[in-house]
Amino acid sequence: MAALELSQYRIRVNVMCRGWFDTHIEEGKERRHLELLRQHTNFPEGPVPLTGEKPGQAEQAAKLALFLASDASDHITGTEIYIDGAQSLQ
Repeated sequence: MAALELSQYRIRVNVMCRGWFDTHIEEGKERRHLELLRQHTNFPEGPVPLTGEKPGQAEQAAKLALFLASDASDHITGTEIYIDGAQSLQ
């Protein structure tokens, strides 16, 4: 809906749906009040079909974000883009 509403201003709205990535984002984070969340995120389990046991890297997500912010994607909006090595297809 945001993509449709903002398209008149030439603002593109897309979402990156990531799978298993090798990051340290949760280290040192305290999880509180999780029971209040309305929607829980479930990540696919098992191997990544494209790479086997190798998770995605932050640099790969950064490359996708850069592409989406560039003129190379100037006709892409309202799209879910999965960056998960086909893990969500299992």
